[in-house]
Amino acid sequence: MYLSNFRIAAKGTKENIASGNTTVSILLDGEEADLECVESKNLILSLEDFTAADAILVTYSVTDVASFRKATNCLTKMRDLANKQPVTSLPLGPGLRSKAVILVGNKSDLARVRIVTTENGRSVANKYDVKFIETSVTIHHNVDELLVGALSQVRLKARQAAALSCRHHAKFTSRAKNLWNRLLQKCDLRFHSCDNLHRL
Repeated sequence: MYLSNFRIAAKGTKENIASGNTTVSILLDGEEADLECVESKNLILSLEDFTAADAILVTYSVTDVASFRKATNCLTKMRDLANKQPVTSLPLGPGLRSKAVILVGNKSDLARVRIVTTENGRSVANKYDVKFIETSVTIHHNVDELLVGALSQVRLKARQAAALSCRHHAKFTSRAKNLWNRLLQKCDLRFHSCDNLHRL
């Protein structure tokens, strides 16, 4: 089970082998961004790491139930950590909704020895309200989609937080705010898909 934190930076591609960090340059919608990947086998994410990361990837092996359990426990700990933050630092609501978090099932090419099903991964992703994708680093299946999807999620979350911030500054009555929030939740539930990394 690996935990990866991504930080979005300015243009340019570099790899820092000494510190174990890798930076990848990605072009999305005509805008270039660098994703710095910080990998950790540690299940415990500090509050500083959690708040500093733009995206968090929780990776498990589809051939190892223990790694899947560890990934699920990691999501639980992150949700608890997020819920301990002040409400002002969670513009998109409680839990992991304010962070671009993606559950990644790796080794999807090993179909004959697969133990953790795609449905298991989706179920956990839906439970924690995070995105989900299966990859195979060996045959490079869905790796580019994961990186572009992580950047897309970061940008979508930032836009949604900015829109909500503007909305909170507008002068709504209490009843209007409640109605607006219920409508947004219904729309969000209707179109929510943990598999689509290009939608919230």
